[in-house]
Amino acid sequence: MRSKIKISTPDEALDALGGTVKASRFFNIVPHATSMMRRRGIPSSYHLRLYMHLTSLGYEINTESLFGYGLTYEDERQKERRNKVSAE
Repeated sequence: MRSKIKISTPDEALDALGGTVKASRFFNIVPHATSMMRRRGIPSSYHLRLYMHLTSLGYEINTESLFGYGLTYEDERQKERRNKVSAE
């Protein structure tokens, strides 16, 4: 069985869509705006659509590095409690 290709950066994600022009068609925006995503990151309004499309194509998405989603709010609270308890 072939391993999934991992996507971790905006460059990798946009390239997986077929490059800047094809990605701009996918997002229905001008190519310049897509190029800016390579520098500034992918706006949150596109995260779900991009994630769903790329996973349907067989890619594995590292959401923490691509979208900035790592720990959830609850995980942060638990981490703070553990640190507080260990400090006492």
